[in-house]
Amino acid sequence: MIEPKGVAGSRYDPITDNLHAWRPVAMGAAAALIGMLFVACSDAKPVAYYASHAQERAQKVQACLGKGSDSADCLNARQAEFQALGIPAVNGKASLK
Repeated sequence: MIEPKGVAGSRYDPITDNLHAWRPVAMGAAAALIGMLFVACSDAKPVAYYASHAQERAQKVQACLGKGSDSADCLNARQAEFQALGIPAVNGKASLK
C-alpha cells in the first residue's frame, strides 16, 4: 500500500479515501430532490380553504377522482368534503370511528 506523504502510520485506501470526492455531488442531488418535493407540495390549499369554498372543493374532488391522485391538495379537498357531509375522516379517507 502507498502511504500518503506527511501522515506517518496511516494507510491509504483508494476506495474509501476517494469517496469524499462524491460527497458534494450527493449533497447537491439530495438538496435538489428535497427542493423539488417542497415546490410540488407548496400549492396545496388547506382543509379550511376547501371547507369554505364548496364549488372549488367539488371541482377538486372530481378532478382528483378522475386522476386517482393522492396529492396533499386532493387529500385536503376530500377531508373538507367529508367534514361537510358529517362523515368522520382522517387524512381525506373515511374513518370507521
